[in-house]
Amino acid sequence: ARPQRLLTLGYAIGLLCTLAAPKLRDDQGTRLNLLIVIVALSASGKDHCRKIIKSILIESGMRDRWIEGAASSSAIINQLVVNNVCLMTKDEIGEWLSIISDRNAGSWDKSILPTLMELYSSPDTVFASTARADVTLGNKMIMNPHFILVGSTVPDSYFRSMNTESLTN
Repeated sequence: ARPQRLLTLGYAIGLLCTLAAPKLRDDQGTRLNLLIVIVALSASGKDHCRKIIKSILIESGMRDRWIEGAASSSAIINQLVVNNVCLMTKDEIGEWLSIISDRNAGSWDKSILPTLMELYSSPDTVFASTARADVTLGNKMIMNPHFILVGSTVPDSYFRSMNTESLTN
């Protein structure tokens, strides 16, 4: 894989936010919850960037702050319960965004986008997950959640994942 400075910059910003998230905020309470989408051609070195970030977090003992994907909103919430800061590095984020926003998606996929939107608007407060019949699965509280998502994709996948609602919401 070829190293690409501009692609690596996006992942480096995500890593910096992951490390600094609990410590930085502005006067309005805004914190470092970011969604970074890196759009580049196939075989342009996107994978190299993810490997570097993965190595840094693992070797520095911060493996608990990183995931490569999530099968449901519950998976994201459970990760944030363990550590209220999480960096998700997602390959082919364009395809993933298409799946989780598809009207025919399964309920576990459909639950991800609303949860992400709520997490992004909750970094200065307590996030409470949806209550469930099984109390061990729901109603989890996360103080000042920080969810940073950095993903890479090819242009076609990214643009196919965009629709009017995703661009205006």
